[in-house]
Amino acid sequence: MTLPFENDTSPIVKKISKKNLKADKIRNVLIIITIALATCLIMATVLYFFGSQRKSLNDAMGRYQAVINDIDNSQIEKLVKDDRVDVGVSHLLGMVSYGDFKLTVRSMDKTLMDLAKYPDLQGKLPETEKEVAITKAFLERTGLSKSVGDSISIDLGDGKKEYTLCGILPVENSNYSLFVSQSYVASKISDSTYSAYVRLKGSDGWSKAAIQSELLTLLNEWGIQQENIQFSTYYFSLIEQRSSQYMLIIASVCLIVTLACTLVVYSLFYVSIIRKTNEYGKLRTIGTTGKQIKRIVFREGEYLAGIGIPMGLIAGGMVGYILVPKGWNALVTLITAAVTSLFMYSCIMFTIMKPAKIASHVTPMEALHYTENNEKIAFDYTRKSKRALTTNNLAFLNFLRNKKKLF
Repeated sequence: MTLPFENDTSPIVKKISKKNLKADKIRNVLIIITIALATCLIMATVLYFFGSQRKSLNDAMGRYQAVINDIDNSQIEKLVKDDRVDVGVSHLLGMVSYGDFKLTVRSMDKTLMDLAKYPDLQGKLPETEKEVAITKAFLERTGLSKSVGDSISIDLGDGKKEYTLCGILPVENSNYSLFVSQSYVASKISDSTYSAYVRLKGSDGWSKAAIQSELLTLLNEWGIQQENIQFSTYYFSLIEQRSSQYMLIIASVCLIVTLACTLVVYSLFYVSIIRKTNEYGKLRTIGTTGKQIKRIVFREGEYLAGIGIPMGLIAGGMVGYILVPKGWNALVTLITAAVTSLFMYSCIMFTIMKPAKIASHVTPMEALHYTENNEKIAFDYTRKSKRALTTNNLAFLNFLRNKKKLF
């Protein structure tokens, strides 16, 4: 803020800052790359964490939460009529050997297909005793080239018979299953029992304990023993929050990246300011205040951060999307970008506070003393040592000129 009786020196500060930036192009490139990489790593790490969480929750949404085994038709009807749950019904007839693998024969309704999140069925589910649906994996394993509506000869444990292939389920990964109709099950087993796959309606966002407690309560209302229920470990593994150890790892990665970035930025600014000690001394000679020199240094930092941070945000957003495309969310990405940019900007401004303070305290006499002192150190070391001009000796000589540039 400029008071009424003060001169507005902002244009001069901007001009000097631009001159300094033009004079230190290599330093600027290194700082921009460092800031961009740090921002990218932090942004990508945070997006990966939230993306994984969101992907798990999306996968759990609509999936069955428990299986109730060995229940009869009357109990199935009671469950289906209950508006508080979604119920999918299945009956496992058994396994049929086909060489070195087994074919699972079972019934399944449309609700179970949705609760199990199967891919879209090509065709339809069986409705008559002579219709079957089969997985694509089985057809590929047996080398059968069949389409929906074709006739297929297959042994379901009672000899080879002809069936109409009414549906193909496009699942692979050794899922060898064949689905029959409910009428087929009834024709083979007079007093059959079923497995009910249940999900509480409106339970998205509920905790594991709340879901299990409510299902057990409903189980008592239905008159079913608790021994018959089996909770889905896969579903609850999806909705449970990440462990504190996982979050600690994410925080540690961000902290390490931030420390590395601030150390590099600090070192580059410190070395740059030490090299320009004479220039800052001349500025003080013509009346530049320490506060104005601080503003010059901070303006350089703001300019470099203004380039490096957006580059890192864009790269980090792309990496986060590539890592977890199904968990990507625009709103989460924007919020993460805003927080990350604010965090990185604060860290960079905090990092250059000390170099800016050093620059603001330079006096014309100190600038002269610095030059003479450096020349004396270099001269004394060179004069007293009889070592060869090797790379190591030259590096050590440069270190003696200013030991603080690493700390």
